Amino acid sequence: MPDQYAAPALSDTDLRETLDLLSTVVASVSDRMDSQTQAIDRMAKTAAETRQAAFAARAQTDPEMFAEQINTHIRGTFAASVNAQAGMVRLLGEEIRRLGTLESDHDQVRRNLLIRIQSEKHDVERWKRRLQFIAIFGLVLALALGVALPRVAAHSTPACRIIGGQMLTPASGSPACVLFR
Repeated sequence: MPDQYAAPALSDTDLRETLDLLSTVVASVSDRMDSQTQAIDRMAKTAAETRQAAFAARAQTDPEMFAEQINTHIRGTFAASVNAQAGMVRLLGEEIRRLGTLESDHDQVRRNLLIRIQSEKHDVERWKRRLQFIAIFGLVLALALGVALPRVAAHSTPACRIIGGQMLTPASGSPACVLFR
């Protein structure tokens, strides 16, 4: 059976036109594919740049990196001042401890001084009470010596000479101390 549905053979002109048409379509598809390839290449390049930018952004926003940079900057800029302040804090601590010991020593000295002052005050009070008796005793002694000294000087040659007199024996026979002006 012959092929009923087979298409009739094309003429050379039709065949040429079909080939030209097919070559135009292929060229057009090829141009489109080239432009799409270029677009895909641009998109791939953009995606790669975007990825690089994302990695760079992630590196720039890394907290550890910032902490290290800040730490380095602070150490470089403020290290001397921080060390000086730490030294001052140490010195202040030592001074506070020293003042604490001085304060306790001061309190002890103050207590001892108050005890000594009270003791001396009691001694002064005792001497004030004794002074009355000493004054009375001195007055009595002065009166007694005032009465007894002339009598002793009148009968003793050394006592007479001490008071500036001279022992003379009068006609009555009893020696006496005489004071001349």
